Amino acid sequence: MRSRLIGGLKMYLARRSTAAESSGSTRTPVCTEKPLCRQESSSSVRSSLSDMVDRLARTVVGVIVRDEETRAAIADTTDVGLPVDAGAELRLVVRKSRYRLEVWRGDERIKVYPVALGGEPQGAKEREGDHRTPEGEYFLIPHHPSPSFGACFYVCYPSEVDAKRGVREGIIDAVTGDRIRAELLAERRLPYDTDLGGLILIHGTKNRFIPALTTVNWTNGCIAMENDDVIELLAGFSQRSPCCGNPALTGPGGTIVRMSRT
Repeated sequence: MRSRLIGGLKMYLARRSTAAESSGSTRTPVCTEKPLCRQESSSSVRSSLSDMVDRLARTVVGVIVRDEETRAAIADTTDVGLPVDAGAELRLVVRKSRYRLEVWRGDERIKVYPVALGGEPQGAKEREGDHRTPEGEYFLIPHHPSPSFGACFYVCYPSEVDAKRGVREGIIDAVTGDRIRAELLAERRLPYDTDLGGLILIHGTKNRFIPALTTVNWTNGCIAMENDDVIELLAGFSQRSPCCGNPALTGPGGTIVRMSRT
């Protein structure tokens, strides 16, 4: 709904700008920060109107406004294909504050995707229901068959580091912490029914035709991608489904996603 509101406002302002140009009007648009000069060209008027819309978007809770470098990086790598079934070589980095997911092969960044986060995008996930996205390094399980979101990536949260923090801060008890560590050692999927939360995914939607999934923050703490992007990214990983505790199954060093605040 918010994206439609912003989109509608852009269309309205564009029509107003076009009408003013065609009528030869030089009336100064209203702007509380900096009035537009009467002698400005039509292109600068459109640019200023776009800036106004961006400022408005930042005041609407949940609407994502990416920095200029991120928008350029996404555009520049749109047509770059990923190597098929090269998961052992790929590393993913989610930069939360910039709403982007980077794909790295060695020291080379080969692709940048837009992402959306949970309703509380600031800060690391601490407990169930906080709508935050974890921060840290986590093993990935590609091609996780989610009943709600279709094929996606399963992020192995909580990690042992999260479990220790949870016990230390009194969020979970020592028995639950030992249970998480036991699941890691047994190479099984981690429990998501503890007070630390869980079931963190990198996903699109089960209906692959739904668009505009990265315009607002809408998940419960997962990383949302556009459906075409999820399909493309999954193609770079083996169909095998390794367990969280066995990185060897995803190739040397394991396939890891690093989720950072910056």
